[in-house]
Amino acid sequence: MKAGEWGNSNGYLSLGFCYYSGDGVNQDFGKAFNYFMKASDMNNPQAAFNIGIMYDGGQGVEKNDLKKFEYFSKAKSNFAFTIEKDFDHSL
Repeated sequence: MKAGEWGNSNGYLSLGFCYYSGDGVNQDFGKAFNYFMKASDMNNPQAAFNIGIMYDGGQGVEKNDLKKFEYFSKAKSNFAFTIEKDFDHSL
């Protein structure tokens, strides 16, 4: 759990996946959601997308279409920014 504790968005994302799937830990959608939220707060697009999925299915949170679309939109915006930033560095 060190990567997440150090504030690494990919670390939080990985921990979220572990709790979501029960990989190496007891499956816990609430913990998965919390870790995805931490990563999303750090502008991780995959985490924001996962939160949207959880709001869509009511996994670990109450089903909420408004929140689902909010996080899908955030994922799209953050993904576009990441691609643009990476492209700028490749030139």
